[in-house]
Amino acid sequence: MMLPFLVGATRTTDGMIDTAREGTERHRRELGKGDLDWLRALPYVYENDGFAVAHANFANPHFMDYIHDRFEARDSMTSREERMLFVGHTHVPAVFTLGFFSDLYFPDCRHEEDERDFRMKEGCQYLVNVGAVGYPRVRPYSNYVLFDPESGEVQFREVDFDFRGYADAMKAKSIPVPPWIEERIYF
Repeated sequence: MMLPFLVGATRTTDGMIDTAREGTERHRRELGKGDLDWLRALPYVYENDGFAVAHANFANPHFMDYIHDRFEARDSMTSREERMLFVGHTHVPAVFTLGFFSDLYFPDCRHEEDERDFRMKEGCQYLVNVGAVGYPRVRPYSNYVLFDPESGEVQFREVDFDFRGYADAMKAKSIPVPPWIEERIYF
C-alpha cells in the first residue's frame, strides 16, 4: 500500500539545530502562501483503519520529540489505540513491540540489521521507525517500509543513497553542506 502524504508541518523553528532552522526558513521563502497554508492545515497524525503515522512521537506529536529507546516508544504507544504506528524523525530504522511478552513499563525493543521484516502477532502493538528516505544517519541507504494492513506484514527496504549527489545539489543552490554530510561522501 502506498500512502503519498505528508504529516503535519513545522510551525515553529524554536529548538531546532541551526541547519534545520535555516532549511525550514529557506523553504518558507521558496514556497508560496498557498503551499504554506496547505502544509499548515495538515494534521500532525495521519489516522487510518488500524494504523497511524506521525513524523515523530505520538504522545505529543506537535513537539516532534525523538523516539530513541523503549521508554520513549512506550509513551507513544500507550497514547494510541492503533496496533500499528509508524514514525521517522531519528532517521534510524527500528521496531518496538508492546504486549505479548512485555508490559507497559518495559516494552520489548527490537532493532535488527538483517531481520526487520515481520508479521504482526495477535495481542501486540508495534511502533516502527521507517528510517529515512532522505538523509540517512547511520548506514548509507534510503529506507522505506511496505505495510500490508490486511496481512499485518511489514517489510523494510533500502536503496543506496547518493551523498555526493546530495552534497552537489546543495552546493548548486548555495546551501552550506554540513560537515557530517561531507564526511559520508567518502563511505
